[in-house]
Amino acid sequence: MTLFSDLQMWLLPPRVNILLIIMGVIVWLLAPRAGKVIAGIGILSLWLFSTPFIAYHMIGSLQNQYAMLDPESANKNQSPDAILVLGGDGSVYDDYRHGYTVSDVTLQRLKYAAYLRQKTHLPIIVSGSKTSGSQATEADIMTRYLQENDNIIVAFKDEKGQTDDDQRPYFISMFKQKHIDSIYLVTNGWNMARSQFIFECAGINVIPAPMGYEEGVDDALGNLTPNRHALEMSAVAIREFVAMHWYQMKQGSRCEARSEA
Repeated sequence: MTLFSDLQMWLLPPRVNILLIIMGVIVWLLAPRAGKVIAGIGILSLWLFSTPFIAYHMIGSLQNQYAMLDPESANKNQSPDAILVLGGDGSVYDDYRHGYTVSDVTLQRLKYAAYLRQKTHLPIIVSGSKTSGSQATEADIMTRYLQENDNIIVAFKDEKGQTDDDQRPYFISMFKQKHIDSIYLVTNGWNMARSQFIFECAGINVIPAPMGYEEGVDDALGNLTPNRHALEMSAVAIREFVAMHWYQMKQGSRCEARSEA
C-alpha cells in the first residue's frame, strides 16, 4: 500500500470519528474538560457526516463542476481518440457465477461507456489494478463483462492502476504506443476533478464524460436524519478532497513545468 492509502484509512469517517471518541475518553481520565471536547467533536462530526445535508453538499461541490456530456454535440467540436473508463476500486464475489464480477460503481461506469461507444463508435480502454480476493485485475473483470454483456472487445487494458504514481511512465508510454492523445474520460462526477488532473498531468487531453451523479433529499427532516449512505458519501467526498490535495502537492510543480514546455 502507498503512504496515502495507509493514511486515508484513518482520515475518513467513521474511523476518524471513532478515533476521536476513543482519544477523548482516554484524555478524559487525565483532563476531563479537554477529553469531553475531543469526544464531543467525534460524536458530533459522526452525526454530521451521516446526514444527507452535509454529505450531498460535499459531493455536490465535486460533481456539480461538470455538466453531463452530450456526445452528439461534443463530436462536432472535439475529436477524442478513445473512451477510457476507470474501475471503481474493487470487485465483488458473485455467488451465482462462483467468481468475481465488477462492483456496482464500476458497473454503472461500464454501462455509460457502452452507451458512449454506441454514440461515438470509439474504442474503449478499461483501467483497473488487482483487487483483494480476486486473482484477476479489475481491468480483466471489466473486459470480460463488456464482452459477455455488450459484445464489446476493449481496445486494450491498463492493469497497473490509473492513479499509481509509480506506474505513470508505463501508462504514458502505453498511450503513446497507441497514438492516443485525447480521450473521453468516464468516471463518476465526484471523481472527475482528481482523475482529470492526473491524466492531464500525464500530457493527455481529457474530455470529461461524467456519470453517476448523487442526488440530495428534498424534505428538511430527511436531510437531517442520519443514514448509512450519507456516511458513505461523506467518506467518498473527503477521500476525493484529500487525494486531490495530495496529488497536487506531489505533481503540481511538474505539471506546471510540463504545461509551460
